[in-house]
Order: sequence, then C-alpha cells, then structure tokens
Amino acid sequence: MKVPLPPRLASSVSVQNTKTIPYKAILPGGPLAARARLVDLLSSPATRPGCPRLITIGASPYCEKVRWALDVSKLPGGYTEDAHPPGFSMLATLPASKGKASAVPMWVLPSGEAVWDSSAIMQRLGRDYPDRCGWLYPEALQKEVLAWEDYFDEVLGAPVRQLAYVYILNPKLRKRSMEIFSCGASLVEKGMLLYEYGFISGQMVITMKIRPEAVPALQKDISEVFANVDELLKDGRPFLFGEQMTAADITFAALSSQLICPPEMATFHPDLSPFMPPAMQQWVSALRCSPAGQHVTRLYSQHRGLGSSSRLVQIRGGGSRNRFPPAVAGALAVVGAAIAVGDFP
Repeated sequence: MKVPLPPRLASSVSVQNTKTIPYKAILPGGPLAARARLVDLLSSPATRPGCPRLITIGASPYCEKVRWALDVSKLPGGYTEDAHPPGFSMLATLPASKGKASAVPMWVLPSGEAVWDSSAIMQRLGRDYPDRCGWLYPEALQKEVLAWEDYFDEVLGAPVRQLAYVYILNPKLRKRSMEIFSCGASLVEKGMLLYEYGFISGQMVITMKIRPEAVPALQKDISEVFANVDELLKDGRPFLFGEQMTAADITFAALSSQLICPPEMATFHPDLSPFMPPAMQQWVSALRCSPAGQHVTRLYSQHRGLGSSSRLVQIRGGGSRNRFPPAVAGALAVVGAAIAVGDFP
C-alpha cells in the first residue's frame, strides 16, 4: 500500500535534547562525582551475563518506543532494562558509551558496544535480528517508514512531552510524579530522588523548555500531526502502512502515550486531564476519540506484546539491584544525597 512521505510543520518545535554531559562530570573532582560514587556503592546495574542492556529513564516515551520493539520481537535470550530517574541515567550512559553520550535510551551489547538514540537503536535491531525485527522496517517500505518515524520523533515527541510536563510537575502531583520518575530504579536512586526532587524537576523545566505560556502553540503542533495521521487512516487500514505494523506505528503510539494514556501505560502515564482546565480537557478528549487516538489505544491493547498475566507495560529489570538490605540502603541514600547534591555541568 503506497504511503506518501510526511509533511513538515510550518512552526518551529523543540526536538529531543541531545546535549551530552561531559564524562569528567562523574569522575573524581567532577560536580556529579559524589552522586556517581554513592549510586555505585549502594546499587548495581540491571544486567545479566551475555544479555544486551537497555539503559532508560523508565517513563520516557522515547525509551518506551524501543522497549515496545524489544517486547514484541522477543530476542533470543531477552534483554534487561537498566532504568533510572531523570538526572541519574547519565551515571550509567556515560561509562557505557565511554563518555560519548549521556542521553537515553542506550542499547549496550554484550561486546560493550553502545548505541544511542531511539531510532538508531531500532534500526540496529533490524540489522542485527532481521528474522525477529525485520517487521520494523520492511524492505519495500523502508524509505517511507524511516521518514514518518523521523517526522514523529521531531515534531510530535517534544511537544507532547513539554505539554505533559506542564501538568506532571504540578506541585499537587509531586508524590505521583516521583513514582513516575523512579519506575524501575534502584532503592538508592529512589532515596536520592526524594531529597533532590526539587532540584531535578527545576532542571527539567529548563532543559526541556517547559513553559505554560507555550501550551497553545504545542496544541497546534500536536493537532497537526494527529490530523495527518487521521488522513492516513481514513481508508480503514489497520496500520499506518496497510496490513503490517512498522516502526512508524509504534513511534507514533509511544510518543503519544503521555496524552492518550492507554490503560497499559498506567504505571508510567497517569491520566492528567483532571488537572487540566476545561478547554484543555475537551481538546485531549477530542484527540483520544480521533482515528489517530483510537489507533494508539488499539495498538497498545492488541499489539504491545504483553503477556497474558499482566496487561501493564513493565520494566524487565532482572531482579534486585541493591547491594545492601533495603533499610540500610534507604538510610544511606537519604544521608548521602545531602552530600551528593550537585549541579548539572
């Protein structure tokens, strides 16, 4: 089935933050050295011998995009997800990439090679596991799938994230937002997040450019993307490219999940609409009822690759990551956090 190349938005949007924190920041004498030392002392990364590792911020839609591809593809031997709260993932990504990147998601192979950027990881999966992951980029549709994936990454992911965090970082939701940020994290990181939440959330506002006054422009950009997806789906096709799911489908669904809030993502993305003004609630409801919004809901319900025992998306962390008993680790984490608080370089 022929699919046109995606349009480009006329307005300018902020794309995924790709700034790399200097490796020296976590080395002795660096501003994050104390935090790195404490995390290393009290916890271990989520790894299994001979098994690839996916380093993530558990609630990140870009990380969910890769997690989805892995869960559906069921790689031989599986994978482990090494999840961290915002502000802590760099303590894993910088050493894994030998200082070349601090962003998530990052795919670390048993050989030690690291691949970062969600699209680069999925393309690598398609090359390394053609039998399992070839569905992501079918050869006959590869150009179009890559173009739509790039379109969603660039013009949907950041606006949805910016809009969602206007409400997630509402002081009334502090307890819930801390639970979201710490999904899958080690106990020491959860303890440190308790102490450092105000600092980290403030940094998120700055680095992600979260501004309430920008909401109308973000709504416009998101609405245009949904309208373009509605246009693709108007002939009744089950997926964006016809009869088969591709990387474009899961990219659109994962990056939309913070607004559509499919039940399968309840752990990571609670429904924020009760905390929105009435006009915003109506807009979100319209998105969810649109063909594009219903496509997201159906993909999560029928094609997310979840097991029969649980209908919730879960982090495959591979067991406990705490080096000490929970009570000891928790106490040390809170005390150590008071010493380890530092600024982002």
